[in-house]
Amino acid sequence: MYMHLPRAAQLAVVGSIMLVSGLVSRIATARDMSHSVPVAATASSAPSAVERVGRAPTPAPTAIWSERAAALHEWALAMQLAGRVREAAALHRASAALRPADDSSAVACLESAGTLMADAGDFTEARASMRAAAARALARGDTAHAAESTLLAGFVARAQGDAAGVAAYAREARRLANAPSVPAARRAAILSRIR
Repeated sequence: MYMHLPRAAQLAVVGSIMLVSGLVSRIATARDMSHSVPVAATASSAPSAVERVGRAPTPAPTAIWSERAAALHEWALAMQLAGRVREAAALHRASAALRPADDSSAVACLESAGTLMADAGDFTEARASMRAAAARALARGDTAHAAESTLLAGFVARAQGDAAGVAAYAREARRLANAPSVPAARRAAILSRIR
């Protein structure tokens, strides 16, 4: 599938796939670990001989995940430019999954994934990505961005012909936009897009 790519790019794809399949399921557990525990030690609870003797602390797993997330995002952009929207969307979602809860880039990655899936005609996945973006923004305390992501989910529902979904997303976007934490200019911009 990736044979037309240069060798370095092929290795990057394989590495990204291995990273996503191997780490995403352990992110929550590993994030709670001490910064001095090597990432490799998360697979077993018994310390190795090197760890028993002691060594310098390794970089925090969060920093490693942030680097991987950034690499996945860059790869997603390359796939997007190549017209491979489904693969790009999957890489954007993987990038978002590796990012810490307070990273606003996760919201942007999820919105990109949703937009790409809508362009590909997969409206179910597009709405799921937009809802995930809204939830992630709301968890960060960014109510305005949550309203905007919810509004995007409503646009996808409209493209699907789901009038009830459009109405539900519009109500939710309006509710979020009217939160006291949303600046007046941004509130007005969001509300002007709701019909």
